[in-house]
Amino acid sequence: MTSMGHVCVKPLLSEEDVAQLLAATEGWRHEDAALVKDFRFTAAPIALAFIQRLGAAAERLNHHPNVEWFKREVRVTLSSRKSGGLTAQDAALARACDEAAI
Repeated sequence: MTSMGHVCVKPLLSEEDVAQLLAATEGWRHEDAALVKDFRFTAAPIALAFIQRLGAAAERLNHHPNVEWFKREVRVTLSSRKSGGLTAQDAALARACDEAAI
């Protein structure tokens, strides 16, 4: 990890690392230097409960996703903007998202 003033820049995942992550997880896709997944739930309150669990995981990992919620659908987008792409934090949060969805 390097530091540029107060901005902390983490090493980016290689294309091979991203490919392995996508192979090891279900439903994630690589779009515009981000990981994206659409989650669908049977009811809006269940989707909201997922978002709350995801928020707790994001706090624990100190890495926060972009979340779009509409009724029973939640889109999660992960990217390390300061680093300019995907880092190990994104991979860890992707796994945490999948766990939160169960």
